[in-house]
Amino acid sequence: MNKQQAIKDMIEYIDKHYMKHKYTPSLRDIEAELGFSRQTALRYLQELDDQGVLKYDGKTIITQRIAQLTTDDTVRVPVVGSIPCGVPTSEEQTRGKYLSIPKSWVRSGKHYILKASGDSMIDAGIDDGDLVLVKMTKKAELGQIVAALDENNQSTLKRLVFDAKKERPVLHAENKRYKDICPQQIVIQGVAVKVIKDLL
Repeated sequence: MNKQQAIKDMIEYIDKHYMKHKYTPSLRDIEAELGFSRQTALRYLQELDDQGVLKYDGKTIITQRIAQLTTDDTVRVPVVGSIPCGVPTSEEQTRGKYLSIPKSWVRSGKHYILKASGDSMIDAGIDDGDLVLVKMTKKAELGQIVAALDENNQSTLKRLVFDAKKERPVLHAENKRYKDICPQQIVIQGVAVKVIKDLL
């Protein structure tokens, strides 16, 4: 297969993937579908971005067809960093990065995106490397998955539950290998509303 045909097939696959899943494929997806390496796919995307044929920011691919479909139906949400799904640690801040997502996912309020790190929330469908859409709020209901700070200003992603023995809310891991986190004070930063997979 020559380069021109490979690029044509790649663009067609990207468009079809978006039509089916509502997000663009990863380099891994392109490799699996079309048979050429991720490095080759990356080089093609970067060349096409330089030529203005499509837009590629290292995550999302916007072909001409996708641009037509998403002009009025998407909103750019900031990717503010990563958050551990484990013992609370300092949050990594990422400035200036945005992701376009459907407006229907963010019907009201302010939202941001965090990259999950670790495996303590896998039973809730949140795996290491997933992107988590978070609605900004200082309040949460029991049972919701929250981005939270403890009294030492350390952040984590956990389910908010009530511990009857301790008689107070705790941060519950969705993996039996991990114990609940029981800080004296829980500061809610937001509530997780959606998990976005296979974008990185």
